[in-house]
Amino acid sequence: MSQQIINTILAELDEPTHYVLRTVRERPQRWRVNGLFASRLLEALAIVLADGNNLITRWAQEMYILGGKVGGQDCQWIKDTSRQIAIMSKSKTIEISLTFEMELVTNYFDITHGQHAYTGEFKRRAGFITMELPRLYFDFIIPFWLTAKRDPE
Repeated sequence: MSQQIINTILAELDEPTHYVLRTVRERPQRWRVNGLFASRLLEALAIVLADGNNLITRWAQEMYILGGKVGGQDCQWIKDTSRQIAIMSKSKTIEISLTFEMELVTNYFDITHGQHAYTGEFKRRAGFITMELPRLYFDFIIPFWLTAKRDPE
């Protein structure tokens, strides 16, 4: 149902555009997963429709209408949630937060994750490479955060 709404909205665009709607649960302990999903949301927010709304805002508006048509007390949550999504999807603060989370993953966590996932100079097996940890810390982690503090742009 949700994907059908997305497809109908995208059909209105002059250029063929494809977006697969996926839902995931936010995981406080999984910044990498959340950051990767943030990039998907930013992708949808960047699709601007003829009425000036982005794809997520328009999808939420359609879901709001659908929530009213489905009927029954149980469907009020569809209306409430879609109204909140429509408001949030127009917020620059939300867009900036998603950008920060996405960039944190691509510029920081992917590099530190690679330290644990691949073989290194001192060890031939994948895993936590203890002997290379000081090099990661002093050559990458400290300079990264000092630069971020000095120049947040």
